[in-house]
Order: sequence, then structure tokens, then C-alpha cells
Amino acid sequence: MKVKIAILGAGCSCAYGYPLAIQMKGQLAHFAKSIENSAPKLHKLAFDTLGLFDKLTAQGCPAQTLDDLAWLIHQGKIPAKSGTFQDEHGHRLVEEAKAVVSAMFLAKKRIRQPKRWQGTETCCEECFLTQHAANNRFVNHHGEF
Repeated sequence: MKVKIAILGAGCSCAYGYPLAIQMKGQLAHFAKSIENSAPKLHKLAFDTLGLFDKLTAQGCPAQTLDDLAWLIHQGKIPAKSGTFQDEHGHRLVEEAKAVVSAMFLAKKRIRQPKRWQGTETCCEECFLTQHAANNRFVNHHGEF
């Protein structure tokens, strides 16, 4: 049996243009500007998400990443709008922020990557796609898990 182990750190995707924590807000702002005319609804979500980062910073609770943002929102640092429950409001804000960050990451996937990193991407795809195929075979044989 051949075993493959992949150890990925937060910085392994930096060469692909994905932001480190300290770059998240700046890259999100750049992404928002780049889609202002082509995707106005997504642009609004990006703008709103950047506003959340700014509101938290103004309260002395700066967030650098989507995880930080979600944690602070779920701690009640962004008050719910009138007529909504805190959990419902927080969940919606986090889901919108996730959608924007996911769209930003997907947009970066289209950018041609440095040749030196193509082997790493191939290795990761092989590992994860193989696991995905194994999961599908398991589900097809045993039902949902």
C-alpha cells in the first residue's frame, strides 16, 4: 500500500496569489473594485463585508481573516438589525462574507500559476480528488454517512 502525506501550511498558497491573513482586506478591496461593473450584487456583498471589518476595527476588535470575522460576529460584536435575532443576523453576515471570499478565491484560480507550483497543485488535486472518489464509492455502496 502506497501512502501519500501532504502537509500544507497557511503560506503554501501565497505563490498562487491567495492572501495571507494580513493581506485579506486589501485583496478583498481590490477584488471588489475589479467586479464593480461586471457583478454589482457581488460588489455590494464585498463592500458590505469590508464594512464589517471596518466596524469591528472601530470597536477595537480587528479581524484579519474570515475566521476572525465569523468568530467576532458570532460573539455579538455586530448588533442585529431591528426585527431579527442575533444568531439569524450573524449567520447571514457570515454566509455573505464566505460567498464573497469564495468568489475572490475562485477568481484567483483562473490566473495562470507559476510553473514551479504546478506539481504541488497536481499532487493536492490527486490526493483530494482520490479521497472524493473514495467517498463517492463508499456512499454508493453503503449510503450517506
